[in-house]
Amino acid sequence: MKREILSWVLVLTAVLAFRSFAFASYYIPSESMAPNLLVGDRIVVSKWAYGFGPYNTEFFDLPLEQRVLARPLSRGDIAVFKLPRDNESDYIKRIIG
Repeated sequence: MKREILSWVLVLTAVLAFRSFAFASYYIPSESMAPNLLVGDRIVVSKWAYGFGPYNTEFFDLPLEQRVLARPLSRGDIAVFKLPRDNESDYIKRIIG
């Protein structure tokens, strides 16, 4: 019984670490990405594409002053972010500038 509980704890820890550091999935909340991405579509986002910063993880903040392993954004990239005043909504936008 103890072994089974330990395996479940290890699996849960691995899933949370993977979701926190590697990839995350999001639903498209509005029509701003139409016609390519429609409302309700699900996308999987790589979190390490632009480096790690203090707000990269889902469950805690990293103790970093600035981004590590960062590369600049390019035209056509898709960015997923939350506004500081509204930490509930995910914003998914294409970089055009």
